[in-house]
Formats: sequence, C-alpha cells, structure tokens
Amino acid sequence: MIMNMKKIAMLLLAAAWLVPAVTVSAQTKPRWVQKGVRSLNRECKDGSYRFHAFRTSGADLSLLESGRFEPLKEELAARYGVATDRMQLDSITGDGRTTYRISFPDANGRPAEVFAQLVDDWARLDDDVSKLEFEFHQLYAVSEPDAAPAFDNFSVTHRYGVKPVLMSIIPGLGQIRKGQAGKGYAILGTEILLIGGTVYSAVEMSRYNRLARQNPSEERSYRSNAATFRSMRNTCLILAGGLYVYNLVDAAVARGARHVVIRRDGNPDAELAFAPVVTEHCAGAGMSIRF
Repeated sequence: MIMNMKKIAMLLLAAAWLVPAVTVSAQTKPRWVQKGVRSLNRECKDGSYRFHAFRTSGADLSLLESGRFEPLKEELAARYGVATDRMQLDSITGDGRTTYRISFPDANGRPAEVFAQLVDDWARLDDDVSKLEFEFHQLYAVSEPDAAPAFDNFSVTHRYGVKPVLMSIIPGLGQIRKGQAGKGYAILGTEILLIGGTVYSAVEMSRYNRLARQNPSEERSYRSNAATFRSMRNTCLILAGGLYVYNLVDAAVARGARHVVIRRDGNPDAELAFAPVVTEHCAGAGMSIRF
C-alpha cells in the first residue's frame, strides 16, 4: 500500500511539473475566433454597426487574402437581394483608419450603400495537414441597414489588464479569461489533485500515528507509514503552493490570445498592464498604467 502511495506521489509531482511544460505555448486563436462575436456586439456604442466574422478555406492563402471581401459581399447580397457583381467597393481613408464603402442598387432598384471596417484577420493551416488547406478568418464592423455608422476605435492586443490576475485567485480562471482554456483547466485540475493529495496524506498520517499509539507492538511499522504520508503531504503542499504562485505570475505576465478592444472616440480607456521586469539584481513583474 505504501508503495502505491509513493507511486501516487510521483504522479502528482510529475503532473505539477508538466503543467508549465505542456501549456507553455499560448493559445494562438484570437478570442473572437474562439468565442464568436456576441460579446463584442454587446459593446457596440449605438447599434449603428455590428461585428461579423467570416471563415473561408483553401490551399492558396494569397488567393484567400485577395478575395477577402467576397464573404462580406455574399452576406450583403443575401441581406439586400442583389447579385455580388452589381456591387462596387471603394475605400475611404481618414484618421488613420480605412473604411470600405460597398455601393449597389437594392432589390427595388434604389441606390444603397454599406460601410465596413476590417478589424482583424487570422490564418492558420488546417489541423488535418493531409488537406493542405488554410483557414482564413476575418472580423469586420459592418453598418446596419439604413444607419449612418458611428464606428468606435478598434485595436487588437494581447493585454488583458488586471482582471485575469484577480480571477486567478481561483487557479486557472485567469488563463481561461485570456483565451488559454487548455492551460487554465490543466492548472485548475492539477491544483485540485494536489490539494486532495495534501488532505488525504494528512488524514492517513494522523490515522497511522493513532494506530502507533494504540498498538505499541507495531509502533515502528505504523510510525514508518506515518512518516511516508507526512513526506507525501509536505510534497503535495509545496507543489500546490508553487503551482498557485505560477498561476498568479502567468496570469499577470504571459501573453494571452489576442482580442479586440473597443474604445469610444474621444474617450480612451486607461489600461492597466503587467510586464516582466529584469534588473541586474532581481527579476519580477512591473505594473504600468497607459492612458
């Protein structure tokens, strides 16, 4: 039985050390690819535009990029009942941003136009490499019908501010917030195992100590078993504490999946961020506020 406990202790030790190793690569999918655009649309200022995500695939990424506006045109064609070949695309540049105007006659022959801004795009080779196909994802802000769009300021960042650190009071939640669900669940699951191992070992240690007092003739054997569980308890406790600190530091300084930040014109939000700091004498994390 004691040998089995030692094996369990070794497994817990391996799990704690493997968490950083197997999750060292951050989730590369942007959050709007992972989660969709529903939460982004809740942040739109006045309802004059909505976010639309498109996915195309093919063997030639350059062709997908050159035809990037086709999915947008096809959606507008379905919305307005007009053929895509009757649409004209123009670009308008101002304030450092490019807005695209799509003009066309609507189903009643009246002139109509829709405005759009490309917010982000992301491409990757499909998981099934035998297909040799790329996935090409695009995110647009598109004006609503019969509405003059008042686009907000969009930026794409890997920063998440202080919220993931606060959420990481419960291990792993900060990583999940940053779009790294695999890492977050690995941290949470391993922390639960280590805490469970600590509690179990402490209970067994107390039980063997009690048996040693009650059975003087076998005291030596029981004390030995109690010492084994004491060692296992201490190991699990140290690993749980170390993993918890890693969880907090990782939530503070590791790059998360990139996401879209929406800021109102003329009303930029302050951004609280953490970054690693290394000096000649020490290393740690620094905090900065950007306005």
